[in-house]
Amino acid sequence: MPYHFGVSGIPVTYFRCLSCQCTFTDLIDDWTEEQVARYIYNEDYSLVDPGYVDQRPLDQANQMAEMLDGCQNLNILDYGSGSGKFAKLMMERGFRSVTSYDPFSSPRRPSGLFDLVTAFEVVEHAPNPLATFREMLDFLTPDGALLFSQTVQPDNIEDMRCGWWYAGPRNGHVTTYSDVTFSVIAQKMNLDYRRSFTTGGLFCFTRNAIAPMLENALAFLSQPTTAHILGAPRDADPEKWNKLEEFGQLASFRWSAASPIEWSDVVLKKGLNKIVVPCLMEIDLGFSKICAFSINEEKLPTHTIGRTIVGEFESAEGGSHTVTLKTPPHLRPSDISASSDDRSLGLAIPVF
Repeated sequence: MPYHFGVSGIPVTYFRCLSCQCTFTDLIDDWTEEQVARYIYNEDYSLVDPGYVDQRPLDQANQMAEMLDGCQNLNILDYGSGSGKFAKLMMERGFRSVTSYDPFSSPRRPSGLFDLVTAFEVVEHAPNPLATFREMLDFLTPDGALLFSQTVQPDNIEDMRCGWWYAGPRNGHVTTYSDVTFSVIAQKMNLDYRRSFTTGGLFCFTRNAIAPMLENALAFLSQPTTAHILGAPRDADPEKWNKLEEFGQLASFRWSAASPIEWSDVVLKKGLNKIVVPCLMEIDLGFSKICAFSINEEKLPTHTIGRTIVGEFESAEGGSHTVTLKTPPHLRPSDISASSDDRSLGLAIPVF
C-alpha cells in the first residue's frame, strides 16, 4: 500500500486457508519484539493509522459506555490498549475499574482476573492468533466475556485479494478473519462464539455461562454461532465420488461424481450453524455459485466466498442431520474440451 512517505520495496505475500478462511502473511513470524517495535510500531505509525491516537478510542468509549450502561462496577481489561486513552475515557464516564495492557506500549502485565476483556482492532496484528486469544482468555473470569472488534473480510476477498485496503503489513495487519474463522477458533478453544448483527464488527467469546449483568448488557449479540467444515470422504462410494487425488503437497481431494452431494450425521448445535464446503476447483466457471444447501428438504440461505460454499441453518435444539448440497448437472471434460477425461466431475473438495 503506497503511503505518502513512500513504499519499502519489500514484497509481502498473503496466504488464505480455503477451510477456515483465515488470510495471513508470515512476514513477521520470526521477528523479535524489538524488530516489530522498530519497523511497525514506531514514531511513524500514526501516519499510517491516523485515528489510532484520539478518534478511535473516543468512538469506542462512547459506544461501550452506552452498551454497558448499568455495568459500571465491572472489572474491565482493555487488551492491546495502545495509548491507553480508552481506559481513561471510560473512567471519566463512570466506570470503576478499567485497566490498560498492551504488549508494546504498556508492557507491564496486569495481575488478577477481569469480568470483561475488550480488544478493539487488535487480533489482526497477531502472527499467532490462537496464542493471542489464549492470552486474552487467561485474564478472564470463568463467567466473563471477551468482546472484540474486527474488520472482517469482504465476501469478494478472492477477487480483491491484496487490493483490499485492510491487508496492510505496514499497519501491522498480518492476519485477517471472517465470521467462519472466528467460529473455528471458538470450537478449537471450546468457547461459545457470538456476534452482533446490529453493531458491525463486534464479536464475543465466552465460556458457556455469562454473569447475569453481562448477559443483559450483551443481549444484542446473536445466539452462539458454530461452523461445520465438510469435506470429501476418505472412503467413498465410487458412484458419488471419484478417486482420491493430491493437490500438490497441500491437500488430498476428490471430485464429486453426482448430484446431490450428501453428508450424513452432521451434529448441529443450538443457534446459528454455518455449513462450509471448501472447493479447490470446479468443473466450469461459476459452477459453485449455483449450488445450494438443504437440511430436511428445507433450502438454506447459501452463498459463495470465492469457490467456498457457505450455508446457514438456525437450529432451535441442535441434533444430528443430513446436509445436502444440490449442484448443477455434472460434466465430463471430454464433452467441453479436447480432453480424453470421461469422468463425471463437479467440485474438487478436500479430504480432511
